[in-house]
Amino acid sequence: MNEEEMLKIFGENVRKQREKENLTLKDVAEKTKIREQYLQKIENGKATGIRFSHIFIIAHALKTKAHKLCEI
Repeated sequence: MNEEEMLKIFGENVRKQREKENLTLKDVAEKTKIREQYLQKIENGKATGIRFSHIFIIAHALKTKAHKLCEI
């Protein structure tokens, strides 16, 4: 699996979990202090250079574990 595919899977998992928690991108941006536009890029699999710490911050805001967001 290449980086592009991993980013797409991660983004899809973030979106699914966000929707499961009934949160908007704005809600997650406020909880994480990560810009809404960047979160949108993450969900669309278009973000590059995602910080390792951001994965944990996003997971916490979405009430899940970081590894769950990376699962295939």
